Amino acid sequence: MRIKNDNELDIAIAQLDLFLEKEELNTVEHIFKDALTDAIEAYEDERFSDLGKLSVQEYLLSELEEQGLQKQDLIPYFGSKQSISNFFAGKHPSKDIIARLVQYFNVPAALFFNQDNYPIQPVSPMNSGHSQGMNS
Repeated sequence: MRIKNDNELDIAIAQLDLFLEKEELNTVEHIFKDALTDAIEAYEDERFSDLGKLSVQEYLLSELEEQGLQKQDLIPYFGSKQSISNFFAGKHPSKDIIARLVQYFNVPAALFFNQDNYPIQPVSPMNSGHSQGMNS
């Protein structure tokens, strides 16, 4: 069993939740639950394998690009263009903004923190390969 995209991941997680809610599983259900767990872990490991190599800003820029979106499309999550600009300049967002971004991008909250719980480094315009134009 292999999960190929986020939609399949959502379905697999929903099914796994159903198994976890049951008090007892028969043999087939137990085998299927284990297979779902393995497939979910494999997909998430593959999907998030680059997280340690990219800053959170670079990762979100790549997600925006993949979805055909621009920074201003994040206004509903940040509240303003200025907050978006501050984030991409390296300022740490509020917990509420992080929660909205975690849900929208389906990423772990840990992505927004380095080992010392400080914001991850800002995107360097020379290194990112993405346009940085965001009018405030």
